[in-house]
Amino acid sequence: MKLTGSVILGGLIGLYLFWTEPTPEAHLKALMTQYKTLSQLPYRNDSLVQALNTCRHDIVTHIQEYGYLVPIRAPYSGSVVAIKAQPRDALHLTTLRHGDQLYVFERIDQHWVRVKTTDDVHGYLEHQDFIPALDSFPLNLFDALPESAPSPPQAAPVAPPQAPTPTAAQNTPKQATSGSSCTATRCRGWTQSGRRCRRKTTNCNGHCWQH
Repeated sequence: MKLTGSVILGGLIGLYLFWTEPTPEAHLKALMTQYKTLSQLPYRNDSLVQALNTCRHDIVTHIQEYGYLVPIRAPYSGSVVAIKAQPRDALHLTTLRHGDQLYVFERIDQHWVRVKTTDDVHGYLEHQDFIPALDSFPLNLFDALPESAPSPPQAAPVAPPQAPTPTAAQNTPKQATSGSSCTATRCRGWTQSGRRCRRKTTNCNGHCWQH
């Protein structure tokens, strides 16, 4: 009886987990809603940026594993698009019509993506043949770089002190006055004998102490 009770209890737990576990589509929708909610917040601090990067990584990882369901866009009514075995391959695995759906897994280059049809045919398709475009959410997250936290405001650089600009009065040379020190020159005075004084003087008036 104990063994049977444990089996029944385990079965009930399994059923509970089966019914409560979200489908891949529901899980992706919840991740996308969470990302949109976080990205609409007005200010982004370190915690918010980390949460956005984590949510973006979870969305990209989920799409790479389960795919993202998109509709086909045929060039014109009645035409088909081809699923290739390899990018730019002449041979195709199957064709789809306008409005058919498939799963996009990842971007290979500027023109091709890896896809899977609803009947489990894996191949490659040009991204212009489905809706939405690669630059729309959430497919644009494949090319988005991780966000960085806003840099803290930096104080304005302090300019080094500058020497005061000399005023006009400071630029004007001082007038030489008697008794001030000037370049030594020959005295301008004359002796009683009629000869010019031979003494050197530093007086700015040009005369030695005697003249």
